[in-house]
Amino acid sequence: MNYYIQGDAANADKIKAAFEKFGYDISWPGGCANPDVINIGVERNGAKYVVAETSEYIKGIIKTHPDYKELELPVEPFKVGDWIASIDDEGDVSTEKIVSFTRNKVLLVDTNGCHAEYPKSELNGYHLWTIADAKDGNVLAYQDEIFIARIARGLSVNVAIDYDCCYDGNSFILDSFYSLTVEELKRVYPATKEQRDMLFKKIKEAGYQWDADKKELRKIKPHYDIANFQPKQWVLVRDDDEWEWALTMFSYLSNGSASLFVCINGASFQQCIPFEGNEHLLGTTDMCDECYINW
Repeated sequence: MNYYIQGDAANADKIKAAFEKFGYDISWPGGCANPDVINIGVERNGAKYVVAETSEYIKGIIKTHPDYKELELPVEPFKVGDWIASIDDEGDVSTEKIVSFTRNKVLLVDTNGCHAEYPKSELNGYHLWTIADAKDGNVLAYQDEIFIARIARGLSVNVAIDYDCCYDGNSFILDSFYSLTVEELKRVYPATKEQRDMLFKKIKEAGYQWDADKKELRKIKPHYDIANFQPKQWVLVRDDDEWEWALTMFSYLSNGSASLFVCINGASFQQCIPFEGNEHLLGTTDMCDECYINW
């Protein structure tokens, strides 16, 4: 039989008497009002168990009993290895993987590899992750393949999941799609940190960069080598980011000056980029493309 007692310091005597009835020696703090709500379960079927969601003081008293044992809370339908998700009031999805269960705790890891331990009761706010929880730009995995998804809604017999790029363990593939049945969709899951790192490594090796804000791949431009500057070449120059770009003609590179770029009439500057291709920057303070930054 299970016995459940609820209350606060106002009915301390009733709670104390109930525990004494079942063989528990509970010493309530004399004259001390405890505002914490008490929710204690006692189970007597050949053994004595106590689960307490109370102040640390009360838990400490209960745990001194020689028959004390924490009950493991049910965790169905989840198991170790499941990806689970929760949705906050603003509709943002939080995704974690179950690493382990220990007593009344669950250890979770998120897609960034961060671990956190929570009471099992926290799982009440989660559900099993499905493709419906995915958003454009999420890194997902299917079998041995890792991809950045563009999610197509409206699940039917076959669903097309477009992706910006994919690494299948051998090849890096751009802009294609999967055509999956609903059953196959159940085998799609959020990529782990290791899988994410592998995909972004392959993206970089292929000469691309993922723009998380715009949710698109950008081709990385080769870095401009300052050795390419030639005498009498038209260039844009300035001394810091707040100056406007000015047009002048390059002369040579200085090895002994903080202002590396020397132009006509011996004037030197800290920033210098080719005029060709950057005509739109003339007279502005806008930042140039990062491929030209050599200072």
